[in-house]
Amino acid sequence: MLSSVKMELVAGLVSFERVSEIMRFRPSGGEGIAEAPRLQGTPERPPSVVLRDVSFTYPPPENLVVPSLAAEHDLEEASRGPALRNIDLTIESGMTVGLVGRSGAGKSTLARLITRTWETDTGQVEVGGTDIRALSSDDLQRTVGVVTQETFLFNDTIRENLLLARPDSTEEDLLRVCRAARIRDTVLGLPDGLDTIVGDRGVRLSGGERQRLALARLLLKAPPVVILDEATSHLDNETEAAVQRAMRTEMADRARLIIAHRLATVREVDLIVVMEDGRIEERGTHEQLMDLGGSYRRLIEAQDRGPEKVVST
Repeated sequence: MLSSVKMELVAGLVSFERVSEIMRFRPSGGEGIAEAPRLQGTPERPPSVVLRDVSFTYPPPENLVVPSLAAEHDLEEASRGPALRNIDLTIESGMTVGLVGRSGAGKSTLARLITRTWETDTGQVEVGGTDIRALSSDDLQRTVGVVTQETFLFNDTIRENLLLARPDSTEEDLLRVCRAARIRDTVLGLPDGLDTIVGDRGVRLSGGERQRLALARLLLKAPPVVILDEATSHLDNETEAAVQRAMRTEMADRARLIIAHRLATVREVDLIVVMEDGRIEERGTHEQLMDLGGSYRRLIEAQDRGPEKVVST
């Protein structure tokens, strides 16, 4: 036992040095994202989202990896160029905008700039007339709610996973949002109901059940700005349509951004924005874009033909 102590100490010191290095590390060239003082608070008026001449390029890999790890790997990589270029977009309160385009067009990157996961290179993002750089991270998180394709659930009960959104919610509140997200009957059918343990990352639930639970949590939070990034990708068409109707009713006065590859998801929205190579290529309603006969119509026709009939070019 004594002979192994030295090895354990050395391993512990190496681990401690790595953890310390990570804690000190600031990505994106060292400056990171500055936290605003909590002075302005959340916007007072119904928040709209405005992107003004926004451009963004992902930093090189060496700026995102701690030095000791960077030294172990060859991180040289050719620049991919701007992920977003001169984006101008307004999402008013009570308005739903659908964001579509091919993979890699910049849809999810745009959403990450609204949540300030990344900082814009040029231009600015405003929520409720306030530059998000003037909002603290707590205020921004209260204002903007996000559900992505990958659902994050803790290894706890359904009740506790929902209460993360609003800890003072009653059981009636929880069942109401579960009904709206079309998962109430599933929850009540479980042996322990709301007190059922979902497992690590929700492993005891199906993909569709996890997404509906995440949507119920979003409805409980009821943020002024809502971003759905492929949030219904695991749902069948009938369930997706029912959930969309409930979302429109529950969040009729919110600013909503829906990112979708399944284009039927966004046919009824107020405005469809088509992205291509980091730029906004087209914008309009479904009917207007179909009449235009451009990128959106080609995406619709390719999806209608199915993947087996689409020839790569």
